[in-house]
Amino acid sequence: MIGRSFFSVITDKRGAVAIVMALAFPVVVGMAGLGVEAAHWYLVKRQAQTAADTAAFAGALELAANSSSTVTSAARKESGRNGFTHGSNPTVQVTNPYNGNSNAVEVIVTRDETRLFSAIYMSAPARIVARAVGLVNATGTACILATNPSASEALKVTGSAVIKLENCSLGSNSTASDSMSFWGSSSVQAPSAWAAGGIVSGGSSLPSFPGGMASYAWTIPDPYANLDFTIPSPATCDHNNFKTSPPSPPQTTLYPGVYCNGLKISDSAVLEPGTYYIDKGDFQVGSNVVLTCNCSAAGSGVTIVLTTSGTDFSKIGSVDINGTAKVTLQAPSSSTYRYPGKLFIQDPRAELKLNGGGQNKFNGGANLSLTGLLYFPNQTVEWSGNSATSSCTQIVANTVTFTGNTSLANAGCAALGLTPITMKYAALVE
Repeated sequence: MIGRSFFSVITDKRGAVAIVMALAFPVVVGMAGLGVEAAHWYLVKRQAQTAADTAAFAGALELAANSSSTVTSAARKESGRNGFTHGSNPTVQVTNPYNGNSNAVEVIVTRDETRLFSAIYMSAPARIVARAVGLVNATGTACILATNPSASEALKVTGSAVIKLENCSLGSNSTASDSMSFWGSSSVQAPSAWAAGGIVSGGSSLPSFPGGMASYAWTIPDPYANLDFTIPSPATCDHNNFKTSPPSPPQTTLYPGVYCNGLKISDSAVLEPGTYYIDKGDFQVGSNVVLTCNCSAAGSGVTIVLTTSGTDFSKIGSVDINGTAKVTLQAPSSSTYRYPGKLFIQDPRAELKLNGGGQNKFNGGANLSLTGLLYFPNQTVEWSGNSATSSCTQIVANTVTFTGNTSLANAGCAALGLTPITMKYAALVE
């Protein structure tokens, strides 16, 4: 009887499932919990990747704008906007230069997640890591740049102007809806157009940009923003109210120095190489004048600086080349000169007068050939003369208007010592 009872007990299978389930329940719950946590970690990982991507792109944009000092702050600000504010947890590591490339920025976003169900198996936090790399690339260079940040038609081509640009593009930093405009029967041929605002055209204008038109893009940095316009001491006048006028020798020879209250050229003249400081006055070239420079020696050239030795910045002059003048001038290329590559440069303290005054007029005839930089960061350039092709012409001005024919190129700008006006874009590469 006792043996039979013992046999019945050990062979009785009732309740076995409950025992198995009781033993397996912690494993089942742990696996389910781990699945839920894994889904949560995946979601956090995607959010962290978004934060890393936007942060790396923001950092690259700062590099594109030549603001390397703000790369880290911009990247972390963007990461914070996406839910990952830099601190002890999470951390946002920003590296620039990255792998020796100053145009690259790496962002690594790290956050430790406290474990829930998976704590049964591991006690250390689950570490979520996301990484992205932003890179700045150049799309080309510009030889015309309007720097005004908001003006309507900051760069304008109108009338019957025919513009041909070789290996260089048009740029405008204005964010206006008509930042760059093409009107009348004008014709423009250039690799591309780049504007911080909109690009518009009308009439029978025929703009042609094989590389496309980039509108509402970021601004193009001014590579000459830190030029020094100070007249070397002592800033004494070598000439005062100087002007040439007939009758005169077949041509007048002018020499570098300080020309107070303007320089007016009314008959043919030759400029000897060097720097001409126009202190409180205009540089004027009259009708039918033939103006050249004695720049046959290697590396020689002229630079005309419009500035003031005083504190009344309204007296900073402008350029006025009128009528049928034939002007052939080139900037120096030798580093022995103060301004290699710069032909006309105007003190940026000059008053901005978009609605009268403050226009720099280049209205010369068919032989207007200007090699080098024309820099008028706070005033207007009006180009209504026909021009001969030179190896390098850069125009950087507050606003630029073309009404005459011109051919510009920048193939020789590097040899002159000029900095490229680079159009850049930022992209995620990793």
